[in-house]
Amino acid sequence: MRSSKLLAVSAIALCAAGLTACSSTATNDAPAATASSSSSAAAAVADTDGQYTDAQLQAFIAARRDIEPISQGFAELAPDARAQASTRIREIMDRNQVNPTTYDAIQRQIGTDQALAQRVTQMQVATVTDEKLRAFVAASREIQPLTANLATASEAEREQVSTQIGAILSRHNIDSNLYNAIAVEAQSNQALAARIAAVTQPSATPQGD
Repeated sequence: MRSSKLLAVSAIALCAAGLTACSSTATNDAPAATASSSSSAAAAVADTDGQYTDAQLQAFIAARRDIEPISQGFAELAPDARAQASTRIREIMDRNQVNPTTYDAIQRQIGTDQALAQRVTQMQVATVTDEKLRAFVAASREIQPLTANLATASEAEREQVSTQIGAILSRHNIDSNLYNAIAVEAQSNQALAARIAAVTQPSATPQGD
């Protein structure tokens, strides 16, 4: 259990250190999704009181997972590339039946509404596979040394670390939103922490004669 807590703590350093340039801010660099087909607009509409159904949040999570890699560095793209990226983002939203207005509203509200952020986190990890937990563990081991001295790091050094973390997550095939969700949820979810501890242990292999 101790090893799983250490892994989770090292992962949370991503959020605490403001290194979500490789996570949530990547989505913020993307264009506000203000146009989509009528079918997707009818599929998911935010409630007037700001509450969202589980189906809406699941659609948001699925869409965000595919949108994040496209939106990274969006501001630096050439006009043609930005137009192509915007088209792909709209297609992802249509495929997941989430309308752009709802998507943007959820994305903004997560930053200020702790209860909503917790719901999204719990939904992300509810069906996480052992394969993704192993990816989380492997990425954590590489990320922890990078975040050890961030408190005294310069802005340039922090940007460099952010880039390195993004590469690590990509190499281990785990998106930053899921990585952070696992890290946060493992602090209070004993079952998840136990699963992390289990996948951290080396598999026992029978010894031949």
